Amino acid sequence: MHLIVLLALAVAAWALYKLYFQQLIAQGRVGKLKIALIVIGLLFLLLALTGRAPALFGFLGAAMTLVMRLAPLLVRYMPSLARLLGWRGLADDSDLAGGSSSRSHSGSGETAATMSEAEAREILGVSAEADHEEIIAAHRSLMARLHPDKGGNKWLASRLNAARERLTR
Repeated sequence: MHLIVLLALAVAAWALYKLYFQQLIAQGRVGKLKIALIVIGLLFLLLALTGRAPALFGFLGAAMTLVMRLAPLLVRYMPSLARLLGWRGLADDSDLAGGSSSRSHSGSGETAATMSEAEAREILGVSAEADHEEIIAAHRSLMARLHPDKGGNKWLASRLNAARERLTR
């Protein structure tokens, strides 16, 4: 009886791999993340079925308590961490803490005078037939998400402003 159950599980696992997991692996990083979440879910299901889920909840509770105690320290030292990561070349942008970027974007500070109209339309995501109101609305929408005060960076905001200026002249 146990052999039949194991054989059925093996066939089901093989079928899932062929039908689903190969597609997820082909998706790259996102697919691997999905596979990891599925494996974690299956492990939790196994723990629940074997009666070991309370131990997991105890561990998760202790981890959450530790995170809640360390979160204020992380927020407090975030500017230092951002500078350290930027210094080591690991951070994409030094604006992790909401401060100004210590790296300059030399050579890419394009103004509205040097930006082409097609490039400005591409940056704002508007068509060639877009009127003044559509351009302003697109700029506002993007700026609401990419402004340095909202978690964006100064370079992106300056590109958006240059694109708006180029198209509204």
